[in-house]
Amino acid sequence: MISINEHKTYILYQKETDNHVEWIFKSMIELKNFSVSDKIYIAPKGKLICFIKETYEITIWNLITSSIEAQILLDWNFNFECVGLSDDEELLGISASSSKSKLTYLYVFSTTTGMNLSKYTYKESVMIDGIHFIASNFGERILITSHALDSLERIKWILMFIDFTTKN
Repeated sequence: MISINEHKTYILYQKETDNHVEWIFKSMIELKNFSVSDKIYIAPKGKLICFIKETYEITIWNLITSSIEAQILLDWNFNFECVGLSDDEELLGISASSSKSKLTYLYVFSTTTGMNLSKYTYKESVMIDGIHFIASNFGERILITSHALDSLERIKWILMFIDFTTKN
């Protein structure tokens, strides 16, 4: 459970008894420097991903161990648009846009090392609708779904498939 007013994340676990489920408090993470413009994502396997706009950083918490797994310091002032996580939660895809240049960027980070593994710059302003990692066991492939407005203000759908191998 996340309380934006208190700037805290409460970690609870289920305890099933007879015919009902009881939620038990396990721990709490205090989200310092968190503001309304920041974004929080919770991954299915128990990672809390926080985008702190003021300090341009991404912090990835492991909610099971209540520890920080990665802290990524960014060197850009963009607006986060879309996030995607690989099945094994080792790769983090982020799309961001720049209000100055009107360009859209796609980044891929390692959640274990915090390293920027890849960057792609779109030649036009597009809205990323989804970042999907495919076939983690064989080397990553990324499916990007996005759309853009053409000169007649019609929506143009774009599918992009990137073969991205992370294993040597």
